[in-house]
Amino acid sequence: MRGALADIRTQVVRGSSLQKAMAQHPVFDGQLVAMIGVAEEVKQLDTMFERLGERYAADVQHRTAILGSVLEPATILLIACLVGTVLVAMYLPMFVEHDVLSRMRNGLSQRIPAMTGCKQGRLQGHHA
Repeated sequence: MRGALADIRTQVVRGSSLQKAMAQHPVFDGQLVAMIGVAEEVKQLDTMFERLGERYAADVQHRTAILGSVLEPATILLIACLVGTVLVAMYLPMFVEHDVLSRMRNGLSQRIPAMTGCKQGRLQGHHA
């Protein structure tokens, strides 16, 4: 962009119109270049630049609002998924362990998971 602006400045100083100088650079869209050309012909560049500034500022605000309205729910959903994953990772093993220990205490003859059996054997002094 800096190079394009420097080139445009050089061309305008040498006598070229602003429209022709801007048209040589793809950085500027055709509508902008056409509006600059009309403003040059009627000698209203200052008014046109004010209008263009307002238009581009409104466009940026509009795009920012759209982006915010899309990103906010997506961010909330992502955070909710992360919190849910952490909660499940923390509490699910506790519930499973509680269930296994309850079955053992009640004398139910159900298969105990291998890791729980190893822990129980070590705690009671037996080696499984």
